Amino acid sequence: MVRLTARKPTATRSAPDARPRAVAPGLLVALGLLAALGALAGCGRRDADYYPLDPGAIAIYNVTVETRNTGSARSEGVRKTKTILTTADPRTIANETVVPRVYHDGRASYYRAVKDGILWVGARKPGQGMMFFKDEGYLLKFPLKEGTRWHAPSRLYLLTRMYLGSFGAVTRHLDAPVEMDYAVEATDETVKVPAGDVRHCGRVHGHGEATYDWGEPFGVIPLVVDQVEWYAPGVGLVKRVRAENPDPKSPARGHLTQELESYESPSWFE
Repeated sequence: MVRLTARKPTATRSAPDARPRAVAPGLLVALGLLAALGALAGCGRRDADYYPLDPGAIAIYNVTVETRNTGSARSEGVRKTKTILTTADPRTIANETVVPRVYHDGRASYYRAVKDGILWVGARKPGQGMMFFKDEGYLLKFPLKEGTRWHAPSRLYLLTRMYLGSFGAVTRHLDAPVEMDYAVEATDETVKVPAGDVRHCGRVHGHGEATYDWGEPFGVIPLVVDQVEWYAPGVGLVKRVRAENPDPKSPARGHLTQELESYESPSWFE
């Protein structure tokens, strides 16, 4: 049984695109609410339910990142963090209505729901304004059924290279574009995460390849990204597993696991 939490909405909402506040302990979802969510996850679900953009919804994820590189200085390690993601109120930017999802550190991603999917249209760094992507791409493409495919741009964000400089080791993140091909591979899987056993999940597999000039002694190396995501109706992303350059012979490798710890939404009380 999935452990979700809910909070009753207050009369006053936070300003759109505001930095998320600390999450207060929520109430365990009553059996009746779980039954309602079960009905949503069953025969009555819509494609848009797999990535709800309800203002005030808060998702907390456990994130584990494993990295290894073999530059002029070798390093490898495991980093475990939590990500808090709050859905803000819709806002209009450049005559487009977008929905911000704001991270606990002030970053934000912007989405737009269209008839045939959910578009990821822009992002914001802490302390800066929103920037539209030159090439926006689908986060999810509808209909969400086995065999649905789409193409979207992505970037590396796990790989690093460490150099030995005059002041010691210097780490640089590799920021390179990767064109990804996605496909829906299943629509009724059960995924075990810290929040519980989440049923009726859709599984999306992404794969991309590119090249990167690593410099001496490696030269131009192939880059491979493989990613699997599970989305649950009424909740959204439940789990993500991403591997960048999984080949053990690669000079750098990165692996990410992101799992849902809890989810709460005011819309459950509306």
